Amino acid sequence: MLSPVQLKAIAKACPEESGQLWQIGLRQDLALWGLSAQAAAARQEKLAEAGFSFFSDERGGGNPVGCPAAGLTPEAHFDPTPQLLQMAKQFAEAAAAGGSLPTVSVSACWHRCVHPEIHELSLVGVPLEGGGFAFELWAGGGSGETPAFAKPTGWQLPVDKGAALLAALLSGFRAADAGRPFGAWIASLSSEQLQALLRERVDFPLTASEQLAELPDSYRDEVGVREQPGGRFAVGVPVWLGRLTGKQLRRAGELAETHGDGSIRLTPRQNLLFPNIEKEKVVPLLEGLDGIGLKGQAGPFRRGFTRCGGPEGKEPGAWEQELVEYLERAVRLEEPLRIHLCGCKTLCPEGGIAHLVLRPTRIQVDDRTLVAYDLWAGGEPGPERRFNRLAMPGVPADQVKSRLERLLGAYKRDHQMEESFSDFCDRIGESGLTELLGALQEEGAPEA
Repeated sequence: MLSPVQLKAIAKACPEESGQLWQIGLRQDLALWGLSAQAAAARQEKLAEAGFSFFSDERGGGNPVGCPAAGLTPEAHFDPTPQLLQMAKQFAEAAAAGGSLPTVSVSACWHRCVHPEIHELSLVGVPLEGGGFAFELWAGGGSGETPAFAKPTGWQLPVDKGAALLAALLSGFRAADAGRPFGAWIASLSSEQLQALLRERVDFPLTASEQLAELPDSYRDEVGVREQPGGRFAVGVPVWLGRLTGKQLRRAGELAETHGDGSIRLTPRQNLLFPNIEKEKVVPLLEGLDGIGLKGQAGPFRRGFTRCGGPEGKEPGAWEQELVEYLERAVRLEEPLRIHLCGCKTLCPEGGIAHLVLRPTRIQVDDRTLVAYDLWAGGEPGPERRFNRLAMPGVPADQVKSRLERLLGAYKRDHQMEESFSDFCDRIGESGLTELLGALQEEGAPEA
């Protein structure tokens, strides 16, 4: 969540004429590209005064993520924001001390748009049979060479104890000096070991879960206009690749102050959510956003496309735009697919559950070095969760759109009733994917 003070600090620290580029991260954070080391230090000092924290874990931890619509939707069991803010403070303090940070999610809405199944530690809000609510503890997710899904531990805790639990587990992890990622460490603990560890560090007991939280089979990106409890509205707009110019971010903050409460929320799908908008101000807000290039609607490919930062992703190119526009024309889908373009060679947890992933690489053809992408397919979050798998390595960049057109066209034409894209990939198998993604006649583009 960006407060009015923070939005004004961004505008002051980064003038719109500077040409710098902001990116909304998959972990609801912000990155600023295009700065020299000296300029970055100066901006960091100014932004820190407005309450921004600066940290990055090399394994992709960092910011704990939470439901962007927390407190804004009647579908939420309760608002976990207070616990999430405490956790974010703990993370900043741990990073300042040089600690390694796990991936953490907090959610209390049945949509589970933050995908608790992919994080090393997740607190999942659930209702209790006798009334009230609790956090169910999930643990053990992670990415890397051996990705794993988090699983329910069978334990739950009071909704006001999430931050205390995180502090206890981080303390236990550091003391264990396990020599492995947090997710693998906590997944290795037996129920008795977990209880014993927490008994030493917290003043509340874990209780056995009454029922395991369900993960829905739904797509949620917060794009559109939704009514909040109390009659106000939340307005979500898609942001292409999560990237904003200084001018766009500055103007978005002004519109939030004029038409809402001055705050803006960042979503895991790299979009913007404007909360607490009066009914008569919804249209003026959308018109103002349209005027700075943030249109309220987008096609399914554009809505479903995300990209992380990294060495390959510092500057936005025309290639992604051309790809999406081509697919929008060539294949008419009714619902968005999760398509993720990696900004580096590491597949992050969010990319692991995407329906399609494009990971950058280089290939040698004769004496030329070509820009290429490894194509991964078949990921799925939710009840039928599975990680995607390598479907075709080293596809030259100028052939990606044609090969994806064949695969997605076959899915639209041949999928069975109620069959998801991931189920379709499983049904046709490796041989079917190879046939659909196989070599075309055109040659790849040489590296610029």
